[in-house]
Amino acid sequence: EWKRAEAEARSACDASLRFDFGHVGLATYELGLLNLRKGDIAAAEEAFKRAHELGALAEPGLSLLRLARGDARAALASIEAVKAAYPAITEIRPGTYAFNDANLIALGVATEANCALSVLVTVVSRPAADRMVVDAGSKTLAADAGRAGGFGRVVNHPDHLIETLSEEHAVIRLPPDADWRIGDRLEVIPNHACPVPNLADTLLGVRHGQVEREIRVDARGRNR
Repeated sequence: EWKRAEAEARSACDASLRFDFGHVGLATYELGLLNLRKGDIAAAEEAFKRAHELGALAEPGLSLLRLARGDARAALASIEAVKAAYPAITEIRPGTYAFNDANLIALGVATEANCALSVLVTVVSRPAADRMVVDAGSKTLAADAGRAGGFGRVVNHPDHLIETLSEEHAVIRLPPDADWRIGDRLEVIPNHACPVPNLADTLLGVRHGQVEREIRVDARGRNR
């Protein structure tokens, strides 16, 4: 359905060009974001450039594209250029692009491999063969329901359903062959990445299985 949606959006843009460049620019920018989520970097770049030509501000899309290419310096320079050109802009919201999440996996625009945020949980109870309890609830995973059902996605185990949450625990429904034991650890990708960092004081930056740094969440508890 993504190809069909993209084709229809392009058709609508072409048909609208003679009426309103501004709105076509915004729509073309959204096409760039769509292609960025799909991993089609070349198509995303083409759409962002076209959006700019039509008068739309192609940010934070261009910065995210440069970040996707691994060029963090160029991404930061792009954001700084926007800040200098438009001093009235005081914040840019990249949405879930920084992390991806289980809902985007369900939509088909992300995979477990490119989800950058997960919660490490521990099995604290195995009350029955078909379920277990882990030590993370709504205060850790947030309470957003998933597009694929449940309250998160267990990494490498899409057949595990996080069925219910309390504040501190989650009950996971298991397939018949699951052999988890108390004390085992597993990763959970949140359904919605945005609220999860705000539920922690510190995140751990992990690369190749090794903790490289602690990342303080400066905006934690700053809602006013």
